[in-house]
Amino acid sequence: MMNNEEAATFVYELVTTSMLAQDANRDRSKQVAIGPSELGSCRRKVYYRITQAPKVNKTEKLAAILGTYIHAGIAEAVARKDPFGDNFMIEQEFSADGLPMHTDLYIKDKKMVIDWKTTTKKSLRYFPSQDQLWQVHTYANIMRKNGYEVDKVVLCSIPRDGVMADIKVCAQDYDEDQANAALAWKAGVEQFVINEEVPLPEKPKYYCIKYCEYFDPTGERGCPSSSQA
Repeated sequence: MMNNEEAATFVYELVTTSMLAQDANRDRSKQVAIGPSELGSCRRKVYYRITQAPKVNKTEKLAAILGTYIHAGIAEAVARKDPFGDNFMIEQEFSADGLPMHTDLYIKDKKMVIDWKTTTKKSLRYFPSQDQLWQVHTYANIMRKNGYEVDKVVLCSIPRDGVMADIKVCAQDYDEDQANAALAWKAGVEQFVINEEVPLPEKPKYYCIKYCEYFDPTGERGCPSSSQA
């Protein structure tokens, strides 16, 4: 019979290994090509992604995994509003300009692309960020190039530690200039690859140590981050 410490350890290992294994087998975890969510982030990290540099840092996965579960729950919930799939397109795949995408929700009669974001209450003060806006306008741009009409883009940010009233929504008219700026940013990183030049780090150490697979404090095998703090 297990003692209490052994039981706690067993459950911890069960839940963590199960979630990590499931996450590793998701399509997006296996995706090689960069996607719209990476546009405007860190040029150094995207450079490493494009060149398929080896991952040298074990990153924190829980927030991303919980975000995936929340997305799946929302997808199931909103599907009930359109049970026959006549008006809602949920988690559909498209591509254009070398960018693959999974749109969270496209509503045909509203000509609207919606992207769900999971975050914390503290991080809501940064919502919407420029890269989030670039992402959703790029989604709209790709869908337009695939023959769908898009007039509105919407970001909906849901805090994991909040209440319903804390949910924030940002709606904008589709802006092709935003999408073009994002595509130009991508082209700039690709030019670094062509020139065999490595972009400078853009994220601080406290962020990279948790969330960048290419973080290496020595700078010998990966990126040392933009600061030591």
